[in-house]
Amino acid sequence: MCSRIAETQVNHPPIVDAGLDTEVCDGDPQAFLTGTATDDGLPTSTLTHTWSKVSGPGTVTFSDPNSLTSSASFDDLSSPYILRLTADDSQLKSSDDLTVTFRHCAG
Repeated sequence: MCSRIAETQVNHPPIVDAGLDTEVCDGDPQAFLTGTATDDGLPTSTLTHTWSKVSGPGTVTFSDPNSLTSSASFDDLSSPYILRLTADDSQLKSSDDLTVTFRHCAG
């Protein structure tokens, strides 16, 4: 008699990449964000994404904080910001950070 051991699928956390650190001109303080997130499809194929501010001197406004592609606007350009992209598969979360710095651009 042959018995089979049932294969157990294991849920792994999403793999997240917030993209490269970026430098923004102070005349138009807006960063364009393009992140990626992949998942193993467990427990379901639904994967949510959220951009958030980790640190920085002022307020950050995201055009679409729940999309992998978004933009961020800043009200205080006195020092760098760290932004985070988080992906959640409803059981496990992962995140990745990027840094936004500012420079004076002639214009």
